[in-house]
Amino acid sequence: MLKEIIQERKKQLADCEGKAVKEGGSQAKSLNFLDQILTILRQDGTYFPDKEISDHLYGIVAAGNDTSSLSISYTCLFLAMYPEHQAKVVAEIREVFPSPHTAVNQDTLRQLEYTEMVLKETLRLCPVVPFIGRNNAEPIELDGFQIPPWQHICFNFYSLHRRKDFWGPDPERFDPDRFRPEAVKERHPYAYLPFSGGFRNCIGNRYAMNSLKIMLVRILQEFKLDTSIRQADMRFRWAITAKLVGPHAVTLTKRNLY
Repeated sequence: MLKEIIQERKKQLADCEGKAVKEGGSQAKSLNFLDQILTILRQDGTYFPDKEISDHLYGIVAAGNDTSSLSISYTCLFLAMYPEHQAKVVAEIREVFPSPHTAVNQDTLRQLEYTEMVLKETLRLCPVVPFIGRNNAEPIELDGFQIPPWQHICFNFYSLHRRKDFWGPDPERFDPDRFRPEAVKERHPYAYLPFSGGFRNCIGNRYAMNSLKIMLVRILQEFKLDTSIRQADMRFRWAITAKLVGPHAVTLTKRNLY
């Protein structure tokens, strides 16, 4: 199935005279994921082979399934805990989607600014992948310690997202305003890494954010969220992903948004 999708899209791009762009180029950022990987030139001047393209697509589908479902579950839980934030998101959805038939596209999703802030704050407190590992190709110095090359280095995003020097005296507080543009500009760019960062960041980060917005829009258009769980009660068990211990226990009540 993926092979046919890749070949069909290649043909469409050729028909449109799609131009290859160099890795990291601004044009690539405007394309969807499949178009990017089909048109970006590698350092040796060649395109990615079909096998590598299909591997990346399988990665997007497989890795994005569990992580996205967990992320939307945590977002619904936080909105159920904090009805004032839920009300703001619902008001924004009503403004951007005045009718249940309003198109869901890049333009309307881009207008969901507060909704995106809520999603980002959820991913700060509940990074679905809380730990990652990297190997350093060259020697580095970290806090006065000399680290030789090719060491296994683990990063704890759960702790990073709770550092008081980055997030203030109350980092456990759920506060979407942390992601207002002026607040983001003042913060270290690597203080927030729900999708990792640098050259090895998550290849599905933009796809994930758009899919989360769409799911949240559809849920809140139909239902009001409530819960008896308090944030202080939340406990996690660590595996590849961070899963809540016990049920999410969100109650859905039919709402009449329109």
